[in-house]
Amino acid sequence: MPHFASIFLCLIGSLACGFENSSKTRELSPHKEHWAFKMPVSDERSIDQLINSKLIKVKLIAVPKAPREVLIRRVFHVISGLLPTPKEKARWINDARADWLTHLTEDLLNRPSFGEKWGRHWLDVARYADTRGAALPDNEDYPHAFTYRDWVIRAFNESLPYDDFLHYQIAADLMDLPREELAALGFLTVGRAYQGGQNHLVIADRIDVATRSTMGLTVACARCHDHKTDPILTADYYALYGVFNSSIVPKELPAIAEPSQEPGAVAYRSALKEKALAVHKHVEKCVPNYKTPEDHLNFNLPPGTKLNQTQRDKFRRLTGIVTRLQADSSFAIPRAMVVREKPKPVNPRIHERGNPRTQGKPVPRAFLSFLREKDEHFTEGSGRLEFAHRLTDDRNPLTSRVWANRVWMHLTGSPLVNSPGDFGPQTESPIQLELLDSLALFLTNNGWSTKALIKHIITSETFQRSSQTTSELQEKDPSNLYYARANRQRKDLEAWRDSALQVSGRLMRKMGGKPFTLDQPPYEGRRTVYAKTRRGFLPSIMRAFDFPGSEEALMKRSTTTTPTQALYLMNSPFLIGEARAIAKRNPSIKAIYRTVLQRNPTTIEIDSAEAWLARAESSRTSGVWDYGYLQKDSLLFKPLPHFEKGQWRGKQQLPDQTLGWLNWTSNGGHPEKDKHATLKWTAIESGKIHITGSFVAPSKKGNGLIARIMRPDGEILGEWTLNPTDDVSTNLKGIRVEAGDELWFVADSRGEVAFDSFRWAPQISDLKGLISDAENDFSGPGLPPQAQLAQALLLSNEFFYID
Repeated sequence: MPHFASIFLCLIGSLACGFENSSKTRELSPHKEHWAFKMPVSDERSIDQLINSKLIKVKLIAVPKAPREVLIRRVFHVISGLLPTPKEKARWINDARADWLTHLTEDLLNRPSFGEKWGRHWLDVARYADTRGAALPDNEDYPHAFTYRDWVIRAFNESLPYDDFLHYQIAADLMDLPREELAALGFLTVGRAYQGGQNHLVIADRIDVATRSTMGLTVACARCHDHKTDPILTADYYALYGVFNSSIVPKELPAIAEPSQEPGAVAYRSALKEKALAVHKHVEKCVPNYKTPEDHLNFNLPPGTKLNQTQRDKFRRLTGIVTRLQADSSFAIPRAMVVREKPKPVNPRIHERGNPRTQGKPVPRAFLSFLREKDEHFTEGSGRLEFAHRLTDDRNPLTSRVWANRVWMHLTGSPLVNSPGDFGPQTESPIQLELLDSLALFLTNNGWSTKALIKHIITSETFQRSSQTTSELQEKDPSNLYYARANRQRKDLEAWRDSALQVSGRLMRKMGGKPFTLDQPPYEGRRTVYAKTRRGFLPSIMRAFDFPGSEEALMKRSTTTTPTQALYLMNSPFLIGEARAIAKRNPSIKAIYRTVLQRNPTTIEIDSAEAWLARAESSRTSGVWDYGYLQKDSLLFKPLPHFEKGQWRGKQQLPDQTLGWLNWTSNGGHPEKDKHATLKWTAIESGKIHITGSFVAPSKKGNGLIARIMRPDGEILGEWTLNPTDDVSTNLKGIRVEAGDELWFVADSRGEVAFDSFRWAPQISDLKGLISDAENDFSGPGLPPQAQLAQALLLSNEFFYID
């Protein structure tokens, strides 16, 4: 099956890249005249002179410079991803120096937050994730992926030149570098994993990320056939295949820090050894003469070892326990996800039609043929270091352009070349080619310094223009291809969440280390770049806000605006917590405005807010769950009126005069004879969901209960009748819901209510992971009016957008 799947994927890839179904090597069309394959041309004109010359040609008039207050907010965002504090804002507004913006830019470039913001940009390109992917659910963690993420952030903060930045990520093990720099090799190794040891797919992923992210070439499209539109032969693909196939991931990853001797670390190593030995004891029971290796973390079974399916499943579960301990413990020794040279380099052969079982002609390890001399091949080991240097030498016209284009995109909101990952012949010459060449040469002439290039762009008049458009610009240049104005940029997920934490006072500045869970309590206040990225199983908030899935290198994020986003945030326990924190620290309307929007409200806004607060009521609950009941023979959901000490119930101490023993807690409750305890869940996005959980009737007395899952129209999706002490699974699969739909979880007495307490905390998930957990998401009353005002401002366009 894996063999068939690889051929199928290869054929699909062939069609996507425009190949004919033929294995014959074709004659290449001449591509020497393609703009991206020529070396950048020097132009002495400045950024503004180049931009303005184009504006004059098309008879467009640039808008004025943005107000200083707007520029401060804009520069803080594009460099650090954060907002200026009120003191910082006042300082830079009152700075009387003519070159105040230069000083602000330098200040921000020297802050740790710069690396966190720009490191995340690169992690998109590097298809970074903390897990292997859906193919290995029992052992999904990359326990040491975070060391690569931390290296990227540090590299940006320490101003590592971009050429070295690439060299380290491809061949750090072949360079004379301190051991902590080995973490850079995660660039090659944090990609998705494949079942069944499909090494050719792993290598294909590494070729793709190493060429598309750096040179903007879709080399992977030549895996099965010569590229139809680019001068990339199948032989070129397999020349690089030999390079990357001449390296392996070692059994033991090298430590990049000394082991701690504090008690917690010693206890961790003892627990790790115990769980690792449990794996080997299992194998010893299954395989005669198996000997536990000296390295107890070596789980590579000897060749020929055979386990049946049950034994293999247990083996995977046990190794998964070890991996999760390594991934979760703060005492785990940081290790670099490296590759090492094989003892002997692999001499590659072309895989006919991409099939690794059908070996064709041999090819030497080498760089792309159209960028090298005919007989110029790699001769030093695998050739990885030679490949890395060829990316940035003075014969390569692509790499500096690709990075300059990407830097411009992250600063201005739109790239000069609209396909940042494809600079091939299908991509037309950009309108601003002279500017792109100028930026590329500025980069290389300034020691490949990313920080220098950023400052060069930010201090231009072009960057400083207002985002306010005119009717003429809207008509003649709606896409802003000529940069007569600034693009109005919206915050991405990371910048929005980090800003929300910042204004609520909960932002933590701790850098590096193990990732945290983004969508689960206690909603840690660290920057979002440190959140755990589960490849193929992104949390709902990441999916809703265009976070990359990490299945492949992402060259440019999409930006969508959907009703689901607003619905999600209105019910988000995280956002509700931030709004509550803001209101607690800022009791007045003016203070809430100044905190969230960093300005005083207008008179009209104050009047409107006061009128609204006067009639506003506290919202029912915090999140997508509500707690109530159904009257017997009724489909009208009624909320429980009072919350106290972790329990929703009637207004009086139990038993309430009206509602009796009726109540809900985080993990269950109690019905009444004529009132069915009902937990209501509201969907925040459309799709198919799965429900899991157990309904437990713990008492030995009474006559049992009935559990139902139903829709508000009375449709029963599942029903279970329980006797005393029964415990039943209430699992349902493939339930279709639309955003805003409700599901009711109903507990009904069978007539005698004296012993009808129950336990029930359902979980809602989809194919990509957990959506809602009734126990963890349990909440008391929702937001008071002033916190609702703070929530509304956090959801406003003014907070979401930069200008």
